[in-house]
Amino acid sequence: ALDWRGVPDWTGIWTREASPFFWDPDQTSPTALPTAKLTPEYDKRLKTKLDQVSRGIEFDRLSNCEPAGMPRWIVEPFLKEFVVTPGTTYLINEMQNEMRRVYTDGRDHPSEADAYPLWEGDSIGFWDGTKLVIHTSQMRAGEYQRIQPFYTEQVDTVEVWARTAADTMVV
Repeated sequence: ALDWRGVPDWTGIWTREASPFFWDPDQTSPTALPTAKLTPEYDKRLKTKLDQVSRGIEFDRLSNCEPAGMPRWIVEPFLKEFVVTPGTTYLINEMQNEMRRVYTDGRDHPSEADAYPLWEGDSIGFWDGTKLVIHTSQMRAGEYQRIQPFYTEQVDTVEVWARTAADTMVV
């Protein structure tokens, strides 16, 4: 657990330099398939979507002013700001004022009876030295990005955030 003397300094305004369209670092083009192993149903859905995108037919839920949501939140190219406190870290995206709360106070995710899908999911984490490890569940079904696979509400993510230099944050 952190106290105020041990809170990492993540102040500043941050942005993503890499292409917002790629989750998979081995994927080099918008028409290349990701290396993730997909079920036959989701593989077919992705190939159908990529075929439509190649013909100029696509839908992006941001066009309806819906939030990017988690996990797409990570790759959005908009400005981000982080507020680190001993019990909670706030990850704030300027796009639609999306904010993720990462509880680092030792709590668990809500019980199954109390859980329901959220745009940003439910995030709990812990500090491993200066690295923030985050487990997120309860995300709404969606797609990582317009050219990426769809996922169900059963998806979980694990992220490791680290400030590696004065001007670099790695996830």
